[in-house]
Amino acid sequence: MLDFEIQDFFEKNNFEKIKIEDNFFNLGSRRFYENPFTEVLSYILDSETQFSGRKEFIEVLLKDCIPEEALNSLIGFGKVSTQTATLKGNVMDLIFYNHTNIVVFENKIFHSANNPFDDYVTDIKKRYLRHQHHFVLLSYKKKAPLENWYYISIQEKFRKFNKTYTYNFTNKWDYFIKDYILHFSNNNTFMNPQEKKFYEENFAKIILASNNLNNFLLDIANSFLVKANVKSFEIDAKWNSETKAIRFYPFDDKSNIVLIFNLDNTFSTSVYYYKDFTSFNDFIYDEVGKDAYKSWPEQKICCFTLNDGISFKSLSEALDECEKQTKIMRKIYIEKFAEIIDL
Repeated sequence: MLDFEIQDFFEKNNFEKIKIEDNFFNLGSRRFYENPFTEVLSYILDSETQFSGRKEFIEVLLKDCIPEEALNSLIGFGKVSTQTATLKGNVMDLIFYNHTNIVVFENKIFHSANNPFDDYVTDIKKRYLRHQHHFVLLSYKKKAPLENWYYISIQEKFRKFNKTYTYNFTNKWDYFIKDYILHFSNNNTFMNPQEKKFYEENFAKIILASNNLNNFLLDIANSFLVKANVKSFEIDAKWNSETKAIRFYPFDDKSNIVLIFNLDNTFSTSVYYYKDFTSFNDFIYDEVGKDAYKSWPEQKICCFTLNDGISFKSLSEALDECEKQTKIMRKIYIEKFAEIIDL
């Protein structure tokens, strides 16, 4: 099938996103971003929460992965700690604990599970000798379990809780938690029969269009590789739940600039410096641009994303910004890190 046939196919068919119930996490949490996920999860688990469904939630979440005695103990009393540093300085997302048990959560919404998991395990076992230790990886990506870790599907657990729990709407926190559960269980949406029939009848055209899209992304990445003289790139099939992205790596390390393709036909950029946040963020932030970007620490590295309301209407504008941030990153590395990188 020729390209113009694909264009005609898309122009004649409605590909609007399936509408799901609105919730305020869509507004303030960068879609499926991990920090708000972790903080609200910690609130639900803590014994001092005002959410009335704490017991039922913990049962659904942890029943299959920790012993019944440990489960009942943590339901009876449990405290939480987020962004806890190991003795080596690595940061664990969430710890749920009491006097006998400790559960370490690593939350991976759509990022890859490439954290220093062995350090987490070693640190917890060394510092909490008398506790029973449990390690849980929460994610949407189904992968073979890591050694010592139990995999939990966020979507499956949250949907199960939503089906079995009756919210108490005389309690304001039930409204809040319902939105949280709804938001993070709607990573994938269910199609109605008409939608299923449409995709069944047109899957060949959609597959071809998808292949052409992959070629389009590859062409963009390769062209930028030459133009901006970056070392490599990585195409993320899912930057988060709804978009695609290309990571550009100027050097042979993890620091990168990300070109993001949004659902509203706009483009965004994010920048990641794999340098210690405490030591270098202020200096780097001044160079990246405080007028356009907001900053936050993720696993102690320096992260920057465009301020709310800022995006690029054209691909060329977004690529210009990627090239600008590549030059800034190269300048910073020359000034601060030239001895550890091959420039």
